[in-house]
Amino acid sequence: MDGVIPLIIFCGLVVPLLGFGIASWRRKNRLRREIVDLGRRLGVRRFGADTGLPYGWINDPITGDGYSQTSKLFDHAFSAEYRGRLVVALEFTKVDPTDGTSRTRHHAVQLVGLPTPRLRILPHRSSIRTDRWLALTETRTGVPEFDRRYRVLAEDPDAARKALSPAVLHWFVRRPEGRGTLITFAGDGLEVTAEGVLPGWDTTRLINDLVDLADLVQYGEVRPGPRLELSTRPPPGNGALTGAAGCVLVADLIFWLGAFTISNPRSGFAVIGLLSGLVVLVFVLALRRQRRRAR
Repeated sequence: MDGVIPLIIFCGLVVPLLGFGIASWRRKNRLRREIVDLGRRLGVRRFGADTGLPYGWINDPITGDGYSQTSKLFDHAFSAEYRGRLVVALEFTKVDPTDGTSRTRHHAVQLVGLPTPRLRILPHRSSIRTDRWLALTETRTGVPEFDRRYRVLAEDPDAARKALSPAVLHWFVRRPEGRGTLITFAGDGLEVTAEGVLPGWDTTRLINDLVDLADLVQYGEVRPGPRLELSTRPPPGNGALTGAAGCVLVADLIFWLGAFTISNPRSGFAVIGLLSGLVVLVFVLALRRQRRRAR
């Protein structure tokens, strides 16, 4: 009997981890298939790290640092003509400077060929570090609703205010709270960068956003025309698989706590109290964050 309980606990830990891993793999596989399908719909031209990238940029337009921190300049990229604009999408890999081994995939969607001042717009709640953008100056637009939600960091504040017309500022204000990604006015175009792989069919949302923004900067209004809008669909049953894995993991934790408390009551109740305190702390922090967002 003594050997059965550790075996149950071990299986209760391994099975959920396998479930989470399979769900993550299915999601990434779905996104990759959607990107391939999107490429067919847009009639894209694909590029590899060995061929180079004839359009767009692979260095940060503000700091000049290369995006990729591996031997490849980028992992893969494509370009397409869409709604009268040249757009480029690429993926690249960053390496964690603290250990030199941890790698994370990032993506960028760029609109090339639009003269702009150099500036960056990001939400006030963003966790992106800005201390390396020494050439940029914090700039306020004078529009309270915009300044409450966003920060503008610009090389030339006067040129930034001129480019950020009322129509552009209104476009940012109308964006949902969850759409607050970093947008760069790169001098020769616009760019959105974020962590993770290209978001499948949802990449059309990023492309449409950049084309709309470019029209507002250049013409003061969004030009009418055909739009391709697709939304990423989660793999069938992935939510159920993730939920079941989570339930098994919670049940395994409860079983372990019960077995541990029966064999060592004092330590068991201490662990239960500690975990309960952590749950309450997380709940309070989440509630405070939600209230802050609602202000």
